[in-house]
Amino acid sequence: MHHVFKYYLGFNFVSLPDYPGLPNVHRILDVAGGSGVGAHEMAVMFPSAEVYVIDGTDGVVTASDDADRPANMIMAQRHFASGLPFPDDHFDFVYQRFMRFLLADARWPSMAHELFRVCAPGGQVEMVEVDFAFADSNGHAEATRLRKVLCKLMRHTGADTEAIRHLDSLLSKVGFVSIERRVHAIPCGAWGELPGRLLEKQLRLFLERMKEIAVERRFVPSAADYDGLCAYCLDRLEEWQGHFRLYVYTARKPVDLGDTIYPAI
Repeated sequence: MHHVFKYYLGFNFVSLPDYPGLPNVHRILDVAGGSGVGAHEMAVMFPSAEVYVIDGTDGVVTASDDADRPANMIMAQRHFASGLPFPDDHFDFVYQRFMRFLLADARWPSMAHELFRVCAPGGQVEMVEVDFAFADSNGHAEATRLRKVLCKLMRHTGADTEAIRHLDSLLSKVGFVSIERRVHAIPCGAWGELPGRLLEKQLRLFLERMKEIAVERRFVPSAADYDGLCAYCLDRLEEWQGHFRLYVYTARKPVDLGDTIYPAI
């Protein structure tokens, strides 16, 4: 996913080029770093900064082995289920991506508070999330049915289908300022050229992984029905303008907090 979105958008991180504190970035945190690719690139971009990465599964990043890892890239071997294991006001830039499938609905507010807590006054935070939609299915029954099945799957796994569209409000509630929300629609399938074909591959893998749950929970009558539904819709990615929506939120922690305290919510 990282390389696909980088290829399509032409950049790694939205907020860094315009961030006034860029020359003074000393510590960076990559939350839900996954393979560690993004953290590795940030470590190269900022050789004088310490780049910490914490994963969203078991706290272990596997892609960058000791031989290839930059000396300033530090892996935190801990899951963030109980909060981010870092001091208050510690990072100049905090980057969090693709948490939709890792956070249950009720945990988004506490995670936003944690991002605020570890971000240094004047520091920048960037959150990136993604979902999938058909822009022009004209209410086709099968497109509607697939969307309903996907919504049921998301609810079953604890993923929120709405929160990622309104993270700007959440960032404001915990105390961030200068909040911006940007949405990029990235074509999925052959009509989106190379990035689109790569995204289609990811979508097919995701749907295949979800099949067992969909059948067990009786969201569909049978595995054959699920396969047929997915195949029918995937064959119409261009006709229905299937695309991934990339939500990018940027915000800044105020330099002067005064006596205001932002409690966990």
